[in-house]
Amino acid sequence: MRVLLCHQPTDGGVGRHVRDLIEGLESKGHEILLASPATPQGTSDPVDHSFIDLRRAVSPRADVVALSRLASVVRDVRPDLIHAHSSKTGASAHLG
Repeated sequence: MRVLLCHQPTDGGVGRHVRDLIEGLESKGHEILLASPATPQGTSDPVDHSFIDLRRAVSPRADVVALSRLASVVRDVRPDLIHAHSSKTGASAHLG
């Protein structure tokens, strides 16, 4: 299964959770792609990553660009599952 993980922020609890998902899903043989501002710290294995400038604060211009970029990644990757973290990434993944 091809899984697209969208996340922001990249640190703290979300970063740890995403890192744990990467390791757990990869160990089960799933293909992982991240769509985020950065790979979570402490990620042990290299993982495919598409930079998306997701900012914490509402930024209409940057948010539209990020949504467009995410839609492009979804079209290119055609994931079986999109797993999004935070309200902004969840909304972006839903609209993308």
